[in-house]
Amino acid sequence: WREMWLDEVADSSRRIGQLIEARKRASGRPHHVLVTLSSNGDIVPQAMLEAVRSSPTSWCYWFRLHPVNQTQRRVEAARVLGPLGVDLGLMEFATEVPLYALLWRMDCHLTASLSTVVTEAAALGLPSVACGPEAPDFFQREMASGLLAVATTGAEIREGIQRALDGKRSVAFEPPKALAAMRWLLAGDLTTAPPDHPARHA
Repeated sequence: WREMWLDEVADSSRRIGQLIEARKRASGRPHHVLVTLSSNGDIVPQAMLEAVRSSPTSWCYWFRLHPVNQTQRRVEAARVLGPLGVDLGLMEFATEVPLYALLWRMDCHLTASLSTVVTEAAALGLPSVACGPEAPDFFQREMASGLLAVATTGAEIREGIQRALDGKRSVAFEPPKALAAMRWLLAGDLTTAPPDHPARHA
């Protein structure tokens, strides 16, 4: 699935990629940050609101609603983000298009909580900033690779994004066990033990 969106061999993936690039150009801003929102708690943490409010005008935030509870959360997000001048149409667009197509074209990923998008972004070499002190416990490899920064204040969020923008995009790494497991599934020989199964080491 990921490779399909990165290679853009299919007409659908190529077309959506073109739509994303068109949105980027239309924003008139050179730097683009994907923001993945949570399904519970504050729709946008206060620290994140502060960061958006005080960010350089060259930064464009693409807010993406969580798949759960979207109808209710959409109204809440619009109420909070509208006064900050956030493009709500862009939020709708970023929520609908496939995640990997977005990640491939963003400069940084910002998450309101412990989103698994941190790992998906890291697999593409895209750095993330997580708003939560517990993030290092969940994303140790991403922290160790320098692809995740933890921020709890607006200033720390801005600093984390700025470091991501200043840095060179890292070489992508495969999430643990994912590549071997996927190859096993695609091979179609389900009579053999999967990767890291005890039978492999018996």
